[in-house]
Amino acid sequence: MTCSWNSQLNAYHDGELPIEQRQALEQHLASCPECSAQLAELRSLSALFAAEPVMKLSQIGVHRLHQRLQAVTEQGIVRLAGVLSGIAAAIVLVGSFWLARVHESPVAAPPWVNIPMNVDEVAMNDSATPVAQYYLADASQQRSDEQP
Repeated sequence: MTCSWNSQLNAYHDGELPIEQRQALEQHLASCPECSAQLAELRSLSALFAAEPVMKLSQIGVHRLHQRLQAVTEQGIVRLAGVLSGIAAAIVLVGSFWLARVHESPVAAPPWVNIPMNVDEVAMNDSATPVAQYYLADASQQRSDEQP
């Protein structure tokens, strides 16, 4: 049978529980042999780890660790650069094909190409608006008055 307080034993052992929960767990430990046994096991494991000397890496070991870390980091950067280069190449290819295709299609003349350059070229027809006919007529009359 597992106790509902088991999940809080690690935090209690590490001193991470708030005061209220800590006091409630201490009262529970007095009456629950299962939780008391598990806490005793945690304390014995901590004591074993504390008794062992801390192993230090030699200069060579530290150097090898740094080299391996740098190699892994560079490998990731090179991989990222390769992916980004591939994406850029794909964009250039698609853009080139699109531009080549745009230039192959017939290009419509811009709207200003077919505009008459003087009044004589303008044909006064019924499709022009009355205002346009008035101005065109006035312009052609002024032009005829200016000519000797």
